[in-house]
Formats: sequence, structure tokens, C-alpha cells
Amino acid sequence: MPPDWPGALASVEQEVLARMCGLQAQGLAPVLNVLVHARFLRSWAHGPAPEDLRWELAVQCEPDSDGSGLLA
Repeated sequence: MPPDWPGALASVEQEVLARMCGLQAQGLAPVLNVLVHARFLRSWAHGPAPEDLRWELAVQCEPDSDGSGLLA
């Protein structure tokens, strides 16, 4: 599955994501939990290094049947 495809796993350093979101690093977990509860994310977890975060987007729609990669 391509990395930009809905449902693909993604990761980033916790400090980078916090800075991009305008949050303190310790404020990310509650926000990520809200996104899981809202079904925007399927799941999230810390990566192999504690400062890394990984998440999986929830798939909202199926790919177009023509194989173009565009979502229907």
C-alpha cells in the first residue's frame, strides 16, 4: 500500500508533530485518542524509539476501480 494511501501507516517524531500542531509533546496523546474515537485514525502507538509516534488512518472510502489511485 503506498504511504499516502488511506489506511497506510505513518510515523513522525513526537516533538515534530507537536510543533506542527501547536501543542506540547505531552498534549499529543489526548488529541490522538480523540482522533481514534472520531474514527479519523484507526490506531496510534509509540514507535520503536519512545520519541517516535506511528498511526494508521481510518479508511473512509474504497479506491476507484480503474486503478488510478483516485478515491471514489
